[in-house]
Amino acid sequence: MSDIRTPSFYFEERNKRRKNIDNINLRLDEILTHLNELKGRPNTTKAYKKIVDSEIKRVENKQDMERRKKMSKVIINKMVDGEPSEVTETIKREIDERVAQRVEPDLIKASQEMWRDMFGDK
Repeated sequence: MSDIRTPSFYFEERNKRRKNIDNINLRLDEILTHLNELKGRPNTTKAYKKIVDSEIKRVENKQDMERRKKMSKVIINKMVDGEPSEVTETIKREIDERVAQRVEPDLIKASQEMWRDMFGDK
């Protein structure tokens, strides 16, 4: 049994984890591409399209969670390295990204309502 205190153990495990995460992200991208192809097929039922849409949302949520985990690790690594200015900038960018993701659906909905009010049928 290898000693976990040795640097080689740490780096080998870290590289294995990174490789696994990269493989997961690649697989999620492939699944998303396949689901979008399924969505575009003609002559399918509404139930089929709804199932594909729900699967697409599930995969997109999984990708977002993986991205968030990765950014958290980046921030923690920068904290450990002692780079306070880079840490604050990275945190600011991540907060901006998360706020934009949450606000975007509401902005789209509001813009659609404004469009209907200004140019829609009356």
